[in-house]
Amino acid sequence: MQKLSERRSTIVSTCNMKKLAVIDSGIGGLSVVRELLKLDNEIEINYFGDNIRVPYGNMSREEILSCMGNILDFLYKKGVTDCLVACNTMSSAILNTGYTHKIKLYNIVTPAIDEVKRLRLRKAAILATKFTIASKEYDKRLKAIGTDELLEMASSSLAALIENFDDNRDIIEEELLDYKRLIDEGGYKNLILGCTHYEFIDSIFRDLMPEVEFIRPAKLLAESFDTSGLEKGDFNIYTTKGKETYIKSLRTLDIKKKLNIQDYIEI
Repeated sequence: MQKLSERRSTIVSTCNMKKLAVIDSGIGGLSVVRELLKLDNEIEINYFGDNIRVPYGNMSREEILSCMGNILDFLYKKGVTDCLVACNTMSSAILNTGYTHKIKLYNIVTPAIDEVKRLRLRKAAILATKFTIASKEYDKRLKAIGTDELLEMASSSLAALIENFDDNRDIIEEELLDYKRLIDEGGYKNLILGCTHYEFIDSIFRDLMPEVEFIRPAKLLAESFDTSGLEKGDFNIYTTKGKETYIKSLRTLDIKKKLNIQDYIEI
């Protein structure tokens, strides 16, 4: 028979467990999930992708914060305590405004800045959404650590094109070639992938830019997060649209974990 003190200890331990979420405007944040599961495949992950509104990068700051707040409120009701904001656009909006929530938030920008600092890069390029670039969050943080020269390239379409990759491969390659020309002309050797959607076309980046070293915020965010104390469980996906898109994306990223998907969630 279990002693009373042991039962109390079990109750306290259970109450102190954290429940994790990962959020993004669409499928991009699955690249963070992939890296998390490499570290601990037993943890419960609650993922929210707002595919009906993707991309967030063309929204105003007020629209981004409103949508993100609705997502976080939904997840809070599910018992989520900690959330990885696997979207550079949302993270830039958080940093730009000091936004907070009852859920503890971890932005994706800071780990990328820390990596640039570790590498002591004085010169770098970044490809990201219009909002992320316009927010200047990367720019001012990189300049603060001594990265004096930054090539900022904003795309209003790439994230949305990646959501339907099979139909858009040629367009995607053409757009990347434009960015490659800018990188080559400026002699840049390091590129920050400033949108987690870009991880889905990793092979195209590497084929077109073999001489470039890529800084991957998705991987860095996952590795910077302490997974100890997290509840164990399934991979739960909530999305406003696109169940089949997720199933296909999970195969692409080779994510294998017991899965539950609910789509057409209203926020």
